[in-house]
Amino acid sequence: MKETLSHYQTVLAIIIAGIMGVLARWLSCSETMTFSQFVGRSILNGLSGLAAYTIILFYPDADNRAIAGIGLAIIALGPTSLEMLFQRLVRK
Repeated sequence: MKETLSHYQTVLAIIIAGIMGVLARWLSCSETMTFSQFVGRSILNGLSGLAAYTIILFYPDADNRAIAGIGLAIIALGPTSLEMLFQRLVRK
């Protein structure tokens, strides 16, 4: 029997990964962060990771594990890195 992730499990995994990414950055840097900043960055990371779900528009049969992997890559890059990448692509 083939084990696959449901859409809900994939979404939950991406959101948890976004929160853990912010927690890891917070613990590894010396800057102070308020609780509201932590929550805001967690939401931003989780939602930017969920942007990977737009791949379903182009590939409706895409495996949820592939979508989760793309979402985690987006979270790892972070919103600032993605913004810089898009700015470079637009300028060319």
